[in-house]
Amino acid sequence: MCSFERPRVVEVVVVALLLCAPVAAWCQGEPQQPVKDWRDELVPVDGIAAKVNDEIVTGGEVFKRIETQLDVLRRTYPEDEFVLKARELWKRELKALVEEKIVLQAAAKEGIKITDDAVEKQIESEIAKTGSREAYEQMLLQTGQTMEKARERIRNELLARDLIYVRIGLKWKKEPGFVPLHDTFVSPKEMQEYYDNNLKEFYAEEKLKTRWIVIPYSSPAEREKIKRELQSIMRQIEAGADFGLMARCYSKLKPEQDGLWDWHPRNIFAAPIEDALTLLKVGETSEILEKGGAVCVVKVEGRQDGKQKAFEDVQEELKQRVMQRKVSDSFVKVRRELLREAWVWPPELQER
Repeated sequence: MCSFERPRVVEVVVVALLLCAPVAAWCQGEPQQPVKDWRDELVPVDGIAAKVNDEIVTGGEVFKRIETQLDVLRRTYPEDEFVLKARELWKRELKALVEEKIVLQAAAKEGIKITDDAVEKQIESEIAKTGSREAYEQMLLQTGQTMEKARERIRNELLARDLIYVRIGLKWKKEPGFVPLHDTFVSPKEMQEYYDNNLKEFYAEEKLKTRWIVIPYSSPAEREKIKRELQSIMRQIEAGADFGLMARCYSKLKPEQDGLWDWHPRNIFAAPIEDALTLLKVGETSEILEKGGAVCVVKVEGRQDGKQKAFEDVQEELKQRVMQRKVSDSFVKVRRELLREAWVWPPELQER
């Protein structure tokens, strides 16, 4: 029978390893778990963030819509604060996306369609507001959009608008017996009630016609120099010089119009200018005034007293304001109705 004796050194090494392993584990602490991405807490394993009737909303759809905003947040805040704000942003955008899908589904059910011409017309309107196509495309780029995405956004906005217009009766469906779900008719009684309850909205503010000599300064020394110059100008005016001619020669405000500022509300200025305008009579000139880094004098050329507009004189304005309020209220009601009619999961996305 053969016998085999293990070398002593091997035994020592094995024992040492067995003894050291627990010590090493104790020194290093518990094994670290992989860091969980904050996005995993928001989106289930299957990637479905929500369901709207028969349509699925994926987490990827939501993240795609907010990727530019997430980049801004990441550059702006430390990690802990970024995660909190990113979660809030994701939840807001998910709810907005769910509501958007509800509206689009309802628009499709109503047979509402938006033509390419209508989309392009709106694109041209947005381009006009930014100044040029190049500026518009640059704006889209900065907000993470493309021209294709902009067209899709506009089409969805127009679908939502027309759906609500149909429901409240501002657009009529071409079918027998169609009745709008919300009343937007404005009656004389409603106009009178709105007028009586909102008299301030129909008060014509006092207006003035004024001429100005305004000279800005950039330092205390220049301020004193300009004040002396204005004192000299005032002496010439008092001696008979024409205020408008002096404004044309010296003023930095409307010199091409001899300093004339046509009819404007009196209360758009801060003290001491408004105080001076309150006291001045037509034809009178103020003392030298200072405001906002400039020295000035002002002459009142005309004054229209404030007065309450008569109910009979504001009929069209009243009708528009009452209509605007009723439409705005109806918009809110229609959106609530659409949300209530839909099946949404998870249920908290349906809460208002």
